[in-house]
Amino acid sequence: MEASDSDMFRIIISAFPELATSRFELATAGWDSVAVDVDDRLIFKFPRHAMAEKALLREAELLAVIRPQIAMPVP
Repeated sequence: MEASDSDMFRIIISAFPELATSRFELATAGWDSVAVDVDDRLIFKFPRHAMAEKALLREAELLAVIRPQIAMPVP
């Protein structure tokens, strides 16, 4: 299930073409996902397995609920 480095970069740039000239740094130490840091400004997570994918979807749902309730920036 895990995408290659080039696949992750291609996926990010296809969704956000304005990031094509950005600096990408992998954070591969996580057990459940690989994170891609873009310009020390954005983080993209890619699941390593099916359970991690479900956890990331659950995280996104929770962040969507939390985001409008607080003043600080929420991803």
